[in-house]
Amino acid sequence: MAGTRGDMFATGVTEASTHFCGWTARPKQMTMGPQFAEDHPLYAAFYHGRRGTEPWFDFDEAVVTTALDWLATKPGGPWVLFVPLIFPHLPFEVEEPFYSRHCAADMKLPRGFGRRKPDFHAALRHANQSHRLGEDDWREIIRTYYGMIARVDDQVGRLVAAVDAIGETHSTSVWFFTDHGEYLGDFGLVEKWPSGLDECLLRNPLIATLPGQSAAAQHDGFVEMVDLLPTLLALGDIEPAHTHFGRNLLPALKDASTVVRDAAMSEGGFRVGDAHLFEQPTGEYRRKGELQRDQPKLVGKAIVRREADWTYVHRLYEQDELYDRRQDPR
Repeated sequence: MAGTRGDMFATGVTEASTHFCGWTARPKQMTMGPQFAEDHPLYAAFYHGRRGTEPWFDFDEAVVTTALDWLATKPGGPWVLFVPLIFPHLPFEVEEPFYSRHCAADMKLPRGFGRRKPDFHAALRHANQSHRLGEDDWREIIRTYYGMIARVDDQVGRLVAAVDAIGETHSTSVWFFTDHGEYLGDFGLVEKWPSGLDECLLRNPLIATLPGQSAAAQHDGFVEMVDLLPTLLALGDIEPAHTHFGRNLLPALKDASTVVRDAAMSEGGFRVGDAHLFEQPTGEYRRKGELQRDQPKLVGKAIVRREADWTYVHRLYEQDELYDRRQDPR
């Protein structure tokens, strides 16, 4: 959204860069809102739960409906369709039948607190009263999150079916990716943190199909989000016109043994003077925003390098971290 915190484009750039940008149907609902008092630990955990049995025409469903409407026009010729979905981003809530798709009792409990972790771990746990959440609470949160993922899976399935319906499955490449992961109870935390560099936040799904691809394979090497740019340009036989640092993933998609990178880098956080970038202390984000405002070093700049055997984290205001990934993959 141009003009807001974290915006990437000037006003009008998105519209000028696309043939179609907007809605064929607008969202009628967003979230159902907090279901617990502010002093309840499930409030700070962003847990809302089951939101009934009727379909929800929220942002994601409006986006999917718009995409389906556009595909139904049979665009023809080369085309790119970007479908941005919010789920499974918190708050943790989903309607039936997705809510009941998983049983809470079957959910594996999250990891423990860990040792020698950055200070924001303990600060967030204290602010959010995570110690008051029991095993059943965590299982319910995880179960709801999995239900949200099931909803995304259903929506993506409808999009893929629509591509098939216009006869373009064998000439279309589908890419599924996300911008960040979720603590989901690991270390007693939920959501994310701007300088959080734990694996549960950074190791995320990247699923792709190529036109005519018949067999599935898993690539176990390192890739980065910046690799999407040169890869998608290569798919369109387009030469990049600017300096970039991504690497073409097409060779790895055709041969899973191909090494793209020997390490992956990520960075996050802010300097203490970057208060204009901090998250605002409002609503369910109040405690998180207050921590950043009152203790800015908790959200200090940090960078991580992950290799096959080691993970090294450098933090601007705190102790660095070194992990043996074979012994402690967290």
